[in-house]
Amino acid sequence: MTHQNLNITAPSDCNNAPKKEFIKDALVAFATSDVNFLKTATKENVRWEIVGTDSLQSQSELIDHLTQHPMDINELTIDSIITHGKTGAAKGTYQTTEGDLYHFCHFYHFVSAGKNVIQEITSYVIHQ
Repeated sequence: MTHQNLNITAPSDCNNAPKKEFIKDALVAFATSDVNFLKTATKENVRWEIVGTDSLQSQSELIDHLTQHPMDINELTIDSIITHGKTGAAKGTYQTTEGDLYHFCHFYHFVSAGKNVIQEITSYVIHQ
């Protein structure tokens, strides 16, 4: 699957689990700085902690961060997505067009088990 020059590899079980599919779509939105998706997928007071780097406290800070510090990601590999109730997690790698490789693990908290709206994200990202 490709999305704006982004090669995506993901587990096939994402297609039959709505919250897993949503997390996959969120990963793509973050990788491509898809502001429209992020505006509908996050609460206005969303909190995003990138451990050891940044702590963002609102949707506007999150969007500003992604648009002011875009990464030219050309490959997204999702190793696994796990969901339960109003929480979820994903791990995998991003690779940039310059060849930089980043391993990630993101933990998501949603406003409720039934709504695909992100309230909080904690991210661990390691540059290899």
